[in-house]
Amino acid sequence: MAIATRPHLMQPFDVCQMYVFSAPVLGLVMVVKDHETIRLKMLFTQKKKIENDNKQLRAERENYKVLYF
Repeated sequence: MAIATRPHLMQPFDVCQMYVFSAPVLGLVMVVKDHETIRLKMLFTQKKKIENDNKQLRAERENYKVLYF
């Protein structure tokens, strides 16, 4: 509690200890954010591909309707 409430009283050991424990946590947070970003990009790419395929299928279906009806 002394570290958070009175930073001017921190000793060098306390500063080192604070950074030793926070660096892996920040690294883990960044990895999770990167993973989520990559996953969302993949989902967006798949969505766009499916939308394009659906658009082409609808166009083909309209062509068949014109030809047979």
